[in-house]
Amino acid sequence: MQPHLREAGLALLDEWRQHYDEKSRGGGGSDGRRWEPLTAEYAARKAKNGLSPRLGMATGRLRRSFTVAGNRNVVTTTRRTVRVRPGDNVPYARFFDKRRPLRPDRLPRAWADAAARRFFSSLLRGR
Repeated sequence: MQPHLREAGLALLDEWRQHYDEKSRGGGGSDGRRWEPLTAEYAARKAKNGLSPRLGMATGRLRRSFTVAGNRNVVTTTRRTVRVRPGDNVPYARFFDKRRPLRPDRLPRAWADAAARRFFSSLLRGR
């Protein structure tokens, strides 16, 4: 069951990454809520230092934690559960999350559907 749960977790991670990317560009993400914009001072400091102007993308470290390559423990499974935890390996993720929530309050239906499709596809392939 674990390989199939992992597939479901990877599907959730894909959805979460899209959500993060949309919000970092000023969009509403899966929940329609935009992140608080950068202060003028911080935006100027980022520009001066050649950092990305996108929200949550100064160095890209937090965004990379949304990948298996950037955070090997981002998707973990037990016999019956899957846990997806981007940002766990980034010290400032908790601070960022307080001002600009990294996840929607409720699991979006599209995310659940994507995870279910990936889970059952994996199950049917027998992997």
